[in-house]
Amino acid sequence: MSSESRPRPRPPRALTLVLAYLGFVPMVIIWASFSWIMLTTTGASSMAALMPMAAFMFTSWLWALLAIIALARAARYGQNAHAMAVSLAALLLVVLGLVFMLPR
Repeated sequence: MSSESRPRPRPPRALTLVLAYLGFVPMVIIWASFSWIMLTTTGASSMAALMPMAAFMFTSWLWALLAIIALARAARYGQNAHAMAVSLAALLLVVLGLVFMLPR
C-alpha cells in the first residue's frame, strides 16, 4: 500500500478544543472583570475598569488568533461542534470588546 492511497490521519480533537478554550477563557475573565467593575462602582472608582480595558487592548489579538485557529481546525476536520461553538463565542467577545472597551 503506497503512502498516497492511505487516508490522511486526523489530528486529535482535544487539541482543537484546548485551543478554543485558550481563546475563550481569558476573554471571559476580561469581560467579567470589566462588567463587574462597571456595574458595581460609581464615580472615580469606576476608573478601575481601565485595567481590563488595557488587558483587552494588549492581549485580545492573541486570544482572537487562537480562536481563529481553533475555528479553522474545527471547520476543516468537522465533527467538533463543541470547539466550533467555543471559538465562535470567543470571537464574539473579541468583537464586542472592540465595540465597548476600546477608547473612542
